[in-house]
Amino acid sequence: IVRSDMLGSLEAILGMLDKIKHEQVGVKVIQKGLGNITDADVNAAASAGAILIGFNVVPSGGARELARDKEVDLREYKIIYKLFEDVIEELKKRLPADTVVEEQGQFEVLKNFKKIDGGWIIGGRVKGEKIRKGAKLRLSREGAYVGEGEITSLQLGRSELKEGQPGQEIGMSYKGKVKPEEGDVMEAYTEERITKELTLEG
Repeated sequence: IVRSDMLGSLEAILGMLDKIKHEQVGVKVIQKGLGNITDADVNAAASAGAILIGFNVVPSGGARELARDKEVDLREYKIIYKLFEDVIEELKKRLPADTVVEEQGQFEVLKNFKKIDGGWIIGGRVKGEKIRKGAKLRLSREGAYVGEGEITSLQLGRSELKEGQPGQEIGMSYKGKVKPEEGDVMEAYTEERITKELTLEG
């Protein structure tokens, strides 16, 4: 819902909002008008779950208090580009992200050394591809999935490693709820959330 002091400003704001084009998010103006923000605007925003935007106007009477009571997102601006930037940021928050999974190597557990806070220190052999510190893990036992965790550190002798190479026997600090046992296999992978960019016309 948009309220503005002048028709020219209102048309400029609506024109900018029209330029936001995306297949998954967008702006829908359900009400617009000139003059200060009223109780009716607040009630309309509350029932629609809308953001209430005022440009060079103020809430009249008890509209500000009503907005607070009804938990309406009331925003006031004096600069159009700042209003536009905030709308873009709001849309970015609502933009669904694609999750890209990158598979790494496997870690065959040869020994569980000791319990640590939130996990265990284990020894094992890297198989297939390399594994990296910080990667997530799927833990399987005799071919069945039994839990998941994360690599908090890798060690070869006394040296800290960023990654373990195939064939290496190394130590791992593992964070997770399931206790690894000899013969368990851990599959390492990373997840990255990628959001699509908002595109503007003109």
